Amino acid sequence: MLAVGALAVPIYALTGSSVATYNATLILTLALSALTMFLLGRELSGSAWAGVIAGASFAFTTANYDSLARIQVVSSQWTPLTLFFLVRTLRSRLCPPGPRLLLLRGLFCGPAARGVSGVSRAHPSTAGATVPLGSARGGRGFGRFAAPARQPDPTPAAQSRRVRKIGGADGHARHYLAADPGNWIHARLFGASGLGYDARYFPGLIPVVLALVGTLVMLRRRRDLPESSRYVIPIAWLGRVALALALGDRVTTPWGDVPGPLAALRPWVPGLAETRVPARFVMFARVAMSALAAMGAAALLRALRARPRLAVSTGLVLALAVHLEHLSTPIDTWRVPVGDAVPPVYRWLAEQPEVAVVEFPPFPVRRRREETLWLHLSALHWKRIANGYASFYPTHYDLFVNTLLVSPARSPSRCCA
Repeated sequence: MLAVGALAVPIYALTGSSVATYNATLILTLALSALTMFLLGRELSGSAWAGVIAGASFAFTTANYDSLARIQVVSSQWTPLTLFFLVRTLRSRLCPPGPRLLLLRGLFCGPAARGVSGVSRAHPSTAGATVPLGSARGGRGFGRFAAPARQPDPTPAAQSRRVRKIGGADGHARHYLAADPGNWIHARLFGASGLGYDARYFPGLIPVVLALVGTLVMLRRRRDLPESSRYVIPIAWLGRVALALALGDRVTTPWGDVPGPLAALRPWVPGLAETRVPARFVMFARVAMSALAAMGAAALLRALRARPRLAVSTGLVLALAVHLEHLSTPIDTWRVPVGDAVPPVYRWLAEQPEVAVVEFPPFPVRRRREETLWLHLSALHWKRIANGYASFYPTHYDLFVNTLLVSPARSPSRCCA
């Protein structure tokens, strides 16, 4: 997550706290998402207030609030920024070479920044992993983790196939009508509990209504629209395609599950075979909806241009209402020890020479996310650790951890040489 890390480094340099760094980087990421969508919405609609409404509907939404622990998913500011540079580049055919070069640089930097905001890679599994273990006195020992006789297919495609059964079926309408159970306005009607984490994509009612108005405006091809508004049409089609892909491999209907569009396209479109969570395509649909909402808001504000004060008040109310539609309390958070609550052993580790640390017992498979606690605590002593959390695990890691948990007294003789 290099692009996210670039935002976090100055904050960590000032605070020295991993918790403060994460929280501040998350807030900055939401602000940047709102800013870049504002730029795109204003460029397409010709209205600053419409851009503000588009930015609020894209950034401050249930889909982002339900993914607060996945900052790489929330970090979607680069997509509207890329589209903004693309529209500007297409409009700048007659501009001097200097500004045009700057636009092209921005056009290619946007996707690059998005790509390094969250990259999942499967590393080939090896016959065994040698891990130095730190003793209680700070010395060093070595243990060799034994591997199973039959190694798994190490390719990313094979790893994706293994986990797609967990994260691939998102074609259920309840995900797109699901607001947070603590939503101030929509909890009674749309509040949904019992869903998995990162599974609520409720867009709000106001952005949907404004997007429908924007669609009607584009269909009427009004002459008072700015020249750049014509680029809303391909963005809208991008959103439709993304929404179809977000349905995943299976779509749930009253008559049972049917194959989704993604299942038909996987063999033919390069890259789709590696898709682990198809619902993430919803982000592109949210960009398109926000762009159309900007067009609808701009049309409404143009109808009020004879009364400037009313137009400004309407724009302000809509921007606040779009934000308040998703206001939810309390939002799920994860508490980690800081300050005096940190166990003294981690401060002791910080004073020891270079060692490697294994946190024991490791968490079982169903609670593997709890391993991130050790990552947080490792930032207090900065020693190498054998524990961690990732999307892909080699099979011999599962074998070793499960053996330790089932029979810790016998595990050294069974798994280590």
